[in-house]
Amino acid sequence: MILHHETVHYKFHDVFYKFVLTLAMCLHWFNPVIHKMYKTAVRDLEFCCDNEVVAEQDAEFCAEYCHVLVSAIRHSKHIFVPCSTSLELRKKVLGERISAVFDKKTKRKGSFLLGVAFAFVLVCGGLVEYTSVMIIENTSVYVAVVEIKRLEKTTLSPVASAEQIVEI
Repeated sequence: MILHHETVHYKFHDVFYKFVLTLAMCLHWFNPVIHKMYKTAVRDLEFCCDNEVVAEQDAEFCAEYCHVLVSAIRHSKHIFVPCSTSLELRKKVLGERISAVFDKKTKRKGSFLLGVAFAFVLVCGGLVEYTSVMIIENTSVYVAVVEIKRLEKTTLSPVASAEQIVEI
């Protein structure tokens, strides 16, 4: 049962995702939102893994699986290892995991689509910001070039004509 659970982590590339999350947390160590995102994402990875393990299993298997989870946590050494799929030690989260194991309702895809839409908006916002910065930079360069050309045209030669003086 434990081996199947860890195989699901391997199959879904959870260690890679935790590496990316840990990297984001290291880069944004000062941001409490990133810390909350990390904890929530790690919890969701475990929930997804649990759901995959108990998919299409009977209640007896689910009860045995929950018993294995509790006993594994009870016998663990409580060591945090970054980028690994470690056991969640908080009682509240363990209770949520056990409830989710026995919850056989079909889940709606709405939250996934909402997440995809949110990511799309963030990417588009970043592209708009990047584009506007590039336009401003290009405009600044264009204005500087036009100003230099104007100054080159308006510089008076030692023998200035009346027309050049009038233009200035």
